[in-house]
Amino acid sequence: MIEYYSTDISETLKSLGTSGKGLTENEARQRLEKYGINEIEKRKRVTPLQIFVRQFTSFIVIILLAAIVISLLIGERLDATVIAVILILNGIFGFIQEYKAEKAIEALRRLTALKAKVIRDRKEMEIDSRELVPGDIILLETGSKVPADARLIEVVALQVDESSLTGESVPSTKVTEPLKHGTEVTDQENMVFMGTIVTKGRAKAVLINTGMNTEIGKIAEMIQDVKEKLTPLQEKLKQFGKWLGFLTIGICAVVFGVGVLREYLVKGVVESVFVSEMFLAAVALSVAAIPEGLPAIVTISLALGVRRMVKRSALLRQLPAVETLGCTNVICSDKTGTLTKNEMTVREIYIYNTLIKVTGEGYAPEGRFVLSEGRSSYKPETLETLNIKETPIFTRGNENANLSHSSQPIPLPCEYKEDPKALNHTEDPSQFSGFGGLMLLLSIGALCNDSRLFRNDKWEIFGDPTEGALLVSAGKAGLKKDGLEERFRRIGEIPFDSERKCMTTIHTVEGGYLACVKGAQDIILDRCKYIFVNGMAAGLTEEDRTRILKVNHDMADKALRVLGFAYKSLEEGSPTTPEEIEKDLTFVGLQAMIDPPREGVKEAIEKCKTAGIKTVLITGDHKSTAVAVARELGIFKEGDMALSGTEMDELSDEELSRAADDVVIYARVSPEHKVRILTSLKSKGHIVAMTGDGVNDAPALKKSDIGVAMGITGTDVAKEASDMVLTDDNFASIVNAVEEGRGIYNSIKQFIQYTLSSNLGEIVVIFMAILIGWPLPLIAIQILWVNLLTDGLPGLALGMDPFSKDIMKRPPRKREENIICKEVIQNILIVGTVMGIGTLFMFYSYGIETLKAKSIAFTTLIMFQLFNVLTYRAKNFRIDIKNSKYLIGSVIISLLMQIAVLYTPLNIAFKTVPIGLCDWIKIILVSFSLYIILESRKVLINHFAAKKQTF
Repeated sequence: MIEYYSTDISETLKSLGTSGKGLTENEARQRLEKYGINEIEKRKRVTPLQIFVRQFTSFIVIILLAAIVISLLIGERLDATVIAVILILNGIFGFIQEYKAEKAIEALRRLTALKAKVIRDRKEMEIDSRELVPGDIILLETGSKVPADARLIEVVALQVDESSLTGESVPSTKVTEPLKHGTEVTDQENMVFMGTIVTKGRAKAVLINTGMNTEIGKIAEMIQDVKEKLTPLQEKLKQFGKWLGFLTIGICAVVFGVGVLREYLVKGVVESVFVSEMFLAAVALSVAAIPEGLPAIVTISLALGVRRMVKRSALLRQLPAVETLGCTNVICSDKTGTLTKNEMTVREIYIYNTLIKVTGEGYAPEGRFVLSEGRSSYKPETLETLNIKETPIFTRGNENANLSHSSQPIPLPCEYKEDPKALNHTEDPSQFSGFGGLMLLLSIGALCNDSRLFRNDKWEIFGDPTEGALLVSAGKAGLKKDGLEERFRRIGEIPFDSERKCMTTIHTVEGGYLACVKGAQDIILDRCKYIFVNGMAAGLTEEDRTRILKVNHDMADKALRVLGFAYKSLEEGSPTTPEEIEKDLTFVGLQAMIDPPREGVKEAIEKCKTAGIKTVLITGDHKSTAVAVARELGIFKEGDMALSGTEMDELSDEELSRAADDVVIYARVSPEHKVRILTSLKSKGHIVAMTGDGVNDAPALKKSDIGVAMGITGTDVAKEASDMVLTDDNFASIVNAVEEGRGIYNSIKQFIQYTLSSNLGEIVVIFMAILIGWPLPLIAIQILWVNLLTDGLPGLALGMDPFSKDIMKRPPRKREENIICKEVIQNILIVGTVMGIGTLFMFYSYGIETLKAKSIAFTTLIMFQLFNVLTYRAKNFRIDIKNSKYLIGSVIISLLMQIAVLYTPLNIAFKTVPIGLCDWIKIILVSFSLYIILESRKVLINHFAAKKQTF
């Protein structure tokens, strides 16, 4: 553990053997070996041996072990051996599945590990926070979760929520040097600690301690993982299993009692061999009939299903979310980056009365600036390459307009000659009267910016894609962020937040300071008093405002995202509050960028409609932009409503709730609006999935039924408040997750229905035979064999094969619907009854006293169950072979194993005899009747459901 006492950052860096430029990868690797991974030690993991032993600790298995002992005591060694072998096979099967589930869940834990921005080899990169070591230089920003204890090197308006450590609800203000209070120096003020949250600002820090050596690591025992909670479905099934277990044991006790009593009444004496046989049969029946493995099977299905979701870019952080996904009927999605690519490219620029088109694709700073021929009007269809001689700029001086305010010179030079060829000028750029305004606009976009543009194999952005687009547009004019920052050093900033909807940076310029401001166009314009015209700041008139708003509206109608840019000159002693700095600004212009829809999103939205799921678009953009994008994606159609944040503010909660079903677009919204939107939708009974990425989105994510955080652009706070993280930030991944959620739930439901219906068939066969007075159709080891063959591989295959393709053509499941619903109960009763009657019929047909009759009943019961499981992959009597490979394979294996029991020396142990071809034909015809009955029932149910189904 590294102790830190010094207030001198240079001493700290020296003691850690690092610098402000970060460690090398080689140094980091060596330190990782020395200090270990950066994580809090969890409770002791369950070992494979413990998992295996756990397979033999249930109450029913203990009874079966007792049965083995009793069999040995009465001399039935073969029976005891066979039961023991079957028990071990069941244990191995259970171990394999549970071990796989543990591994899958552990893999998910690793996937949910937080990322950290770090400087290594002098490059900014993002790595798994577990790989951080003392001496690493990390970068923190609003929404980051501090990955380890660190000493601050640089801060900008940094505030940290330390309530997880101190219990204080008010965020702590952080500085690079400790503040003095009287005679004391408070070391905590220049430190940030593992597990705390950055609520405002940004910082650079050097890691002091990691893992268990952090402050939170010292109290690790207090935050150890408690026993993992079961999902609501698991809890219900656990209780159901207990209830069914008691009922089954009761029935088996009655079976045993009635059997012994009937033997006594018929023969006047009960032999010990008969008692032993009845006891083993009753125990075997209870083992086969009690679905004690249901909660484990649910866990396995959930874990394997969640792993499939990861492959489809949806990472579930909470298993219960799987159950909720199947009920979701409204998806509220952010526009930028979720419905669109979040690969911004500036397409149009507006400076005073001039529209300029920008060419080029992606993040490569290569392209041209093309001028609109129109002057006071906006005519994008008539364009030509910017040429000074052919198309002179239309300036305010040409209008002879009356300036309502005195001119204000701008201290930032307007004319840069770093790379004038980038503008495709054929003449000296200074001859172009609008050139200074364009360069000023691009410079503000690059300076008021926290992202980085760099090139490896291709041009890439490190940071926010919107800011990246501004760097690219500046780069096309030959302006580089590093060069500008070196010339105009940043000395302060007011970070962006969702309330102000803007960001400001303060820079040194000749003769004073300059505030560069960018943000939502309407917000910027409202704060402006001047407008930049021909190298000067002139008074902003209503005519100017109207023209700018018209241009903005036209841009938004074409689905362009528009940002406004402004500046303000500051002097020594000027007010430094955000309110004072961000008022009376000078408007410079607009940059409008295209964010094309993601591939596959339109199809995903159409799939939602088919599945009975409504898509709602939520954005901070202008309503016109939102409507244009929504119309293109198929979200918005004539008659639908779109509300802005301002319009929402004018509605009461009751009015908003009444309108909720008709509104498909919410524009210009804040995180607080999101909460109101959720409340209104949930009040109508909807199950809502809500996306979010910012710190202030956390309340909405928590309030939603399914909180969906962005894995790429999302903050740590948003991710931790969510139920699901999209690793690709793609709307289509939400739909994929809903589809997988429905599939997982359906697979679990099918397994439960199949298991319980098959178990009921076994109970009916044994119970009815005893009541009638027949010999037992199946002995104990045969019952256990049936259970192993039919509940084992076929049951598991139900969760492994792809689910039905029409699963997204069904309406959402109602949340209050029980998994063991009326339809499931009806199916269980039908299957159990048909299976019991058919098996007893075959048993009777071959004479109830012979070994062949028992072999026929034994095989018939297995075939009934195999035909039963095939119905879960059939539609209109046809099995989907392509998507049922595991199931068909498991059925074939089960059938081959049964053939081995009939035709190999194993028949001695199982007390069976070979059966002929005609016998097989009869068995198949009788057992196939169940397939016909169940498929006919499905056809009738679907027929009547189609008439009632409405969306």
